[in-house]
Amino acid sequence: MVSIIRTRSFYLRLASIWDAEFIFSLRSDPQISAFLSKISGGVEEQRRWLTEYKLREAAQQEFYFVILDPSCTPLGTIRVYDITPETFTWGSWMLCKQAPKFAAIESALAAYDFGFNYLGLKRCTFTVDRLNLPVCRFHDNFGARRERADQKQYYYSFDQEGFAKACRKYQKYFCTNKIL
Repeated sequence: MVSIIRTRSFYLRLASIWDAEFIFSLRSDPQISAFLSKISGGVEEQRRWLTEYKLREAAQQEFYFVILDPSCTPLGTIRVYDITPETFTWGSWMLCKQAPKFAAIESALAAYDFGFNYLGLKRCTFTVDRLNLPVCRFHDNFGARRERADQKQYYYSFDQEGFAKACRKYQKYFCTNKIL
């Protein structure tokens, strides 16, 4: 079972109930969480959610990571979920304002690497709110394909071949991640 992923510049470790306050601080920041599902309650509600999540993690149904800098200061979160025999989704992607810009590229590469290489899945599917222009541009530049759209969302897919191209394109940000 995975516990820590080491990227070129960061660590991603599985979230615990002790991360509730940090996660709540990100989710309650309107700039950071503008396009995520809305939260209700406070830190205690976040702890309850994390307690339930740990059951899904134990069943290998989803993996919620806290992104840490080399001094173990939390910078953000990223989650791999909706795991099927062939596909996965990643999201709950939040980075604090102090995170370096390349944290986005490295954490996205780590999520894809985890899904494709650690879990052995073939394709990633996800949605992005059409109004979330920076994230839409990020995924378009990364090589994800817009499969369809509705009035609210773009529906993307990304496969192993696209991941291999992204690794070449962003090779200065990618190393073979060490999953511990």
